[in-house]
Amino acid sequence: MRAIFTKTILEFLISKGYRYCLSKTSNQFNGKNSVCIDLYPIKEKPVIKNLPPNTDTYFSIIREPLILAQGVDDTDVFVSLDDVDLSDFHSSISVFN
Repeated sequence: MRAIFTKTILEFLISKGYRYCLSKTSNQFNGKNSVCIDLYPIKEKPVIKNLPPNTDTYFSIIREPLILAQGVDDTDVFVSLDDVDLSDFHSSISVFN
């Protein structure tokens, strides 16, 4: 599941033990914003030389993602929630498939 990244989701991820977010930044040519950042929460610190091919970098979940959750001009920020149980928040998030 792909959802708009919010402070509520960030707090939930932190409470579930997630410490880092892998990140993929891309240009968008449709929509109102020109940049898209996809975040993939993880619990273990990744090895920079062995990042998954669909990611550019990673962040500590309490640094850059906190700023991203507050909104960034001209940027859409999404989080992949495939492995996370968000049933408590299901009715309060916007989901895109």
